[in-house]
Amino acid sequence: MVRVGLISITFMQLCLAYAVVAALFGSNDIAAAQNFTIGFPVAGSNPYTAQIITALDHSADFFYDSNWTSVLAYTGELGKDHHGNGPQPYGYYNGAYSLANPVQFIVNGSYVSDAADGVSVLNYRGHSGYDYYYGSGTVVVAPADGDLYVPAYDAVNNSGRMYDPYCDFHTFYIYHENGWTTWYLHTTAITAGTFNLLPHAQCKGSSAKNLILAGTYGTSDTFVTHVHKDDKIATVGDWACGESGGCNIGPHLHFEVRRKCEAEVSNTTGLITALKNCLVVDPYGWEWNGGDTIGQIHCYKNGPICATTQTAPIWNLTNWGVQLPVVNGVTLTGSSGNYTATISGQNFSTTPPSQVTLWDQNKKYCAAASVSGPSIFGRCVSGGSIAIVGTPTSTQIVAQLPISDPTAYALKVGNPNGPRSIAYQLGVSVPSSSPSTAVTSVPLVLDGQPAPGGGTIVSFGGFESFNNRSEAIVSAGIDTNNDGVADTFSDLLYTGGSPTAITIPPFTKISDSSVHILRNNNGDIAFADLSSGEPVAGIWLLPNGSTAPTEIIGSGQYCPSSCSVGGSQIISRLWGPLALDDSGDVAFESGLYNVQTNATTCCYLFAYYAATGSIVKVVAGGDPTPIGGTFNFVEDGPVTAFTTDGDVIFDSQISGGSSSGGIFRFNQTQGVSKLTVQGDNAPSTLGGTLGYPEFGHVGAISGRQLVFDAPVSGGMANQFVGIIKDVTVASPFPTIVAYQGEPTQTVAGGTFSYQYNSTYLPFGHYGIEMPSIRSDGGVVFYSYLSGAAASSGTSSIEGIFIWNGTGFQKIVVDGDQVSSGQAVTGVSSTAINDHGEVLYFAAKVQ
Repeated sequence: MVRVGLISITFMQLCLAYAVVAALFGSNDIAAAQNFTIGFPVAGSNPYTAQIITALDHSADFFYDSNWTSVLAYTGELGKDHHGNGPQPYGYYNGAYSLANPVQFIVNGSYVSDAADGVSVLNYRGHSGYDYYYGSGTVVVAPADGDLYVPAYDAVNNSGRMYDPYCDFHTFYIYHENGWTTWYLHTTAITAGTFNLLPHAQCKGSSAKNLILAGTYGTSDTFVTHVHKDDKIATVGDWACGESGGCNIGPHLHFEVRRKCEAEVSNTTGLITALKNCLVVDPYGWEWNGGDTIGQIHCYKNGPICATTQTAPIWNLTNWGVQLPVVNGVTLTGSSGNYTATISGQNFSTTPPSQVTLWDQNKKYCAAASVSGPSIFGRCVSGGSIAIVGTPTSTQIVAQLPISDPTAYALKVGNPNGPRSIAYQLGVSVPSSSPSTAVTSVPLVLDGQPAPGGGTIVSFGGFESFNNRSEAIVSAGIDTNNDGVADTFSDLLYTGGSPTAITIPPFTKISDSSVHILRNNNGDIAFADLSSGEPVAGIWLLPNGSTAPTEIIGSGQYCPSSCSVGGSQIISRLWGPLALDDSGDVAFESGLYNVQTNATTCCYLFAYYAATGSIVKVVAGGDPTPIGGTFNFVEDGPVTAFTTDGDVIFDSQISGGSSSGGIFRFNQTQGVSKLTVQGDNAPSTLGGTLGYPEFGHVGAISGRQLVFDAPVSGGMANQFVGIIKDVTVASPFPTIVAYQGEPTQTVAGGTFSYQYNSTYLPFGHYGIEMPSIRSDGGVVFYSYLSGAAASSGTSSIEGIFIWNGTGFQKIVVDGDQVSSGQAVTGVSSTAINDHGEVLYFAAKVQ
């Protein structure tokens, strides 16, 4: 329950639709969402309590930006320049630090100082990894199986100059699998396998560099040996000779994780000769539910290597007995400027002042709570203080918040096991993140209820968007003349309580049965101008909190030069918005009218990128596909979604090729690539080949993960639900979520199949019953059932389930009772967000 003044909203009132029922279940960290799980590279150590000297930055536009004057650590803590006048040799520190107030940083980090004056600092030297403070000779172990190499070149840590990675820093890496690598610097020596080291003296000065660059020491990566997890591979040292030849930097281990590395392999030996285009990954993950703040930016000066979104820790938490905080509820009382937040849950830190921090909705740090006195920084909170009330416990913390609008903030709650913490938005209910087998469903709106603006809701057209703000947009049919038949369709917004109409003056109509409104996690809205009816007159973007929408494209406008179409082309038969991401990027489709030839061609898929204001042609009907044949689009737009990186995922039929079509990815620099198509091999568990795969526009993509379903020919099952965990890797291959005939392994019993016809596809098809995914890899999906039963014991033929990476949980099946005591039948049409809220439709509630 969330109480703000006299307003009370229960969590179960936050989801939606015509006989649509909302289900709440626990949120799990899903190990299967990662390509692999790594250990910590120091034997017997806990990465959550390891002392850190230097941190991976999530704030600067470039690694090695010597003019950057602040650093944001993986915990979200904001460090400042030591003297306020530019970077210092020992980095950044907490300006509130003093002997009387020995607070290192805001959240319970574990930073140590290498500064001469002993001030606790969070060092930042333009850093792509973490420097862990361990003494010389400390054993370094392999965190996972792989092949150990010494690189000839390291673009990430190059710092804009040519150098030899091993000679300068004793750099080596382990190539694990699926493009993942772990990197190590400053060790005394490699102890696994044999490696012919240059003598210490030859690693100093420019003369050695000249020999190295001339090929004396090798111009390709050198394979050392294969290693297994926990093998001893090196010992901690202080090796960082550099150009000047000085090596006394103090013993520590530089450790970093990279993924999506493109390996160049020798045709004769099969060994790696070079790694390119790796993405730096934060092994701790990012602390905010909505994803990493790094965005798609250049993270070092000499190329497009960018830290990738990492919302969950790569570490296996159970290896160290780490329990993340669990927030079961937040109650707000008071009024503007003087709220009190009572936070209940588990695994809270009780050591002040590190247990509660306040953040704004841009995921930026505001202030920390303290036992008494002013907040430590107060970056976006002015006046008053944030304070802990009474004695905090591991299950409840009470904090005073000098804020005016709770919905503009989120609270982070720390834990005693290390620096990780969890942030949740205020002003909306906070779900439990602990696993739960109990699922409660509550009807949000029923057939026959009044529609906003008049008339009655009589039909359900589909979920159009569902975000992490618990805001859903649903297409509903509205009866305006009391004959029981929908006279018009509108998109309605559900944010709790009754649905509301979405109006944006001066537009008289912005949605209908086929053109829909989209809303992202920031609250931005993409919509179409249908004031004159179809086709769409223009596509617009309204940022959250603004009353002035921006036109993205209008019918009759000249095609932007970036669309790469010759002649004087005018936008014609505009259609969309088809997709909207959190950066404000919008996908749409259009035909083009040539004013010289008086001819119209169809169809062109475009992407508008808000950061640059540019419109880019994604693909057009008739363009060649990467697998042969040409793309064949329908006129009302392909199913389309954005990845976190701004890549466009779309489906298309193919003409003149060996495949009838499938799902593709567009990247601005790499062009169009195949993800999965008809004719691909099915996962080996099933055998056979894929039919036409399809994905849904709501929740089909989370980060870089894509969920879809596909028929199978010649295999042990006729259909499966699959997940591609990273669409950016070369030749991505799906993991099975569920397949036809598989036992549900839940209290419902039975199998995922149609009991009346064993050849019928159980998971839906033709874009009707598509699965949905959240950022931790959890997939909610619909299925026909055979041999299953409702909670009442009656036979059940269809239901909604969640896959958590290792097993299934029932959300609801036909015949189950919802919280009102009524039974639901005809369940379908799923959607999910990162708070553990699930939407589904029920044809009848009785």
